[in-house]
Amino acid sequence: MVSWLWCGGLPARASLCPAYACRRKSSYVGSEGGWLRIGKTRVRLSHPKRKELVPQNYACNISHSQSWLSHMQWMAQKDALGQDMFLVGPPGSLPRRLAFAYCELTRREMEYVSLSRDTTETDLKQRREIVAGTVHYVNQPAVESALEGRVLVLEGVEKAERNVLPVLNNLLENREMQLDDGRLIVAPQRYDRLVEYDGEEMAREWNLLRASERFRVIAIGAPVPPYRGNPLDPPLRSRFQARSIQPLNYQELSDLLSLQYPDISHRNLSSLVQFVLTLRTVSTTLPGGPVDISQQLHHVLEILSDMPGISVEELLLKIYPADLLGTMKTFRDTVEKFEVKETTNKIHIHSLVPRTSQGKIEVELHGTSPSKSNVFGDKSDGVSSLLVPCGPHPDGVTTNGQEQSLIEESDYVPTEVHEDILARMIQSHKTGDFCLVGGKGTGKETLVKRFASLLGYEVETVVLYQVTLCMSLSLCMYTCMLALVEVQSWCIITGHDIS
Repeated sequence: MVSWLWCGGLPARASLCPAYACRRKSSYVGSEGGWLRIGKTRVRLSHPKRKELVPQNYACNISHSQSWLSHMQWMAQKDALGQDMFLVGPPGSLPRRLAFAYCELTRREMEYVSLSRDTTETDLKQRREIVAGTVHYVNQPAVESALEGRVLVLEGVEKAERNVLPVLNNLLENREMQLDDGRLIVAPQRYDRLVEYDGEEMAREWNLLRASERFRVIAIGAPVPPYRGNPLDPPLRSRFQARSIQPLNYQELSDLLSLQYPDISHRNLSSLVQFVLTLRTVSTTLPGGPVDISQQLHHVLEILSDMPGISVEELLLKIYPADLLGTMKTFRDTVEKFEVKETTNKIHIHSLVPRTSQGKIEVELHGTSPSKSNVFGDKSDGVSSLLVPCGPHPDGVTTNGQEQSLIEESDYVPTEVHEDILARMIQSHKTGDFCLVGGKGTGKETLVKRFASLLGYEVETVVLYQVTLCMSLSLCMYTCMLALVEVQSWCIITGHDIS
């Protein structure tokens, strides 16, 4: 068993229990000289200059799993040895969350880069920008992390082109990098020796920059094969210490979900966990590698805890769209094996009530099963309430008794099918973002606009093409009379059914 012990401004008793983990803010402002011990490994706690770069709310559930504690201990060991890490595992959020949790527990500032086929050398080193008619070089995450002693998290290593990541080879091996503006990052030991013999002034004349001894790199990627992507360049691979991050087993996953969702019966939880593990096993022969949806299971359970009678099969299809992936037969066979069957026929919006003080809207949904019976728990009227996030203009939402008073829009004609989809969109919105998929002309954009008007959101439309770069979704550049300006934008994406 791996135990946790905090010291330095904290009680020296005890393992990191869930309640204690969530009170870690007191440790964040602990006394100087604090340290974190995981098992027999001890790591010095940092004192960040920019606290906004330290991840938050990722470490609450770490103590619930011995596997996660083991990963944390391994990362602490490599950090203490000054080694860079490579977390290898199935696609999903688990490796990223572990990296963020480690940075949170050790109070380390972090820079994050999501790699893709559009990532270039400029995105990692330096980017040229025009400010007031003058060209400036702006340090990117890899350079900033090396100079400031931060943790650089590189996710999606298998997606990057093979000529991009070797740019980091020398930085990883020798802590050196030649920058586009003519300066040179030098390893801390070499820089200190140069300063000792020649002085700080000479180092500045030579355009030398000192890399921090606290600089670390955590790379995240999926094994290729069985998953799609580019194999990791062998010289680059040799710079990392690798760790296989596998999903939780049945016992750990069941225990974790039981703690997080105590209102859901043990039988339903057990069936869902067995379904996830069985799907992972039977999908090993499918193209694209094994499928693991355990990290997305909380989306299903959050909705299921509010709507006990909702279709579990439909909720599972939201996190694993088997009909679009061509694996519907495998999905159906697994569903029937564990008796996860559909019960709900139609859902429609019953009423919407703004809760502006909470920044949310209370939505009441009404659903019926094929037998026309109520499906939302033991409520006599078959109505279930959800609190969902809302936009900056929720005051336009009103109710009128049992019937909802909808905002009149000339391009929206309510039909039974669209009202059902709209209710399910609001249902999915409770747990986070979602993607609306359908054929051409089926009303996707109209439904998005209707959804936005009901919840008080503003709509920003971005048309995507095959040549659209990933940066186009977050930043756009335009030239004005004074300078080149970058403007941040936000968008909602819909897609066509290409199956």
